[in-house]
Amino acid sequence: MNRPNAVSWRRGLAGWLLAGLLAGLLVATLPVRLHAQEPPGRLALGLQVGDPAGILLKVHRHPTRAYTLLASWDFDAAASVHLHRVREIPFDRSPLRLLAGPGVFTGRSFRGDGAWRLGAGALLGAGFYRHRFEVALQLTPRLRLLPDRELIPGYGIGVRYFLTP
Repeated sequence: MNRPNAVSWRRGLAGWLLAGLLAGLLVATLPVRLHAQEPPGRLALGLQVGDPAGILLKVHRHPTRAYTLLASWDFDAAASVHLHRVREIPFDRSPLRLLAGPGVFTGRSFRGDGAWRLGAGALLGAGFYRHRFEVALQLTPRLRLLPDRELIPGYGIGVRYFLTP
């Protein structure tokens, strides 16, 4: 691929990631009806595969909001932590919920200069609940701000088990 095509491809990807980030932030601020939502204090633990991959922790602090924490790693010898404030929008009489919200991340590379990374991102996806399990499909675009600026596409499939009923 020659250089001009690579630049236009990156600009196109950057536009889509920015649109996804803005859509996630917009959906997270919409009011929702209270119906079949989780009780405050409900705690879940699970795994996520994708980019990033790692161990998930989810805590419901309000019937329509939760916080998710992902401790992740990758094969480039980097570790990071991602925190999202997630709004859950349920569908009537359905185990499916829309998930959206803003987030932040930090991490460190253990190769090269070992620089710390810091940035902001969004989460947009769908969660399927069944008894004490949740399966979530998520898009997680991120904008790394330190040590340099870079748009990073993210995605994942997560499975969580709720420790509290």
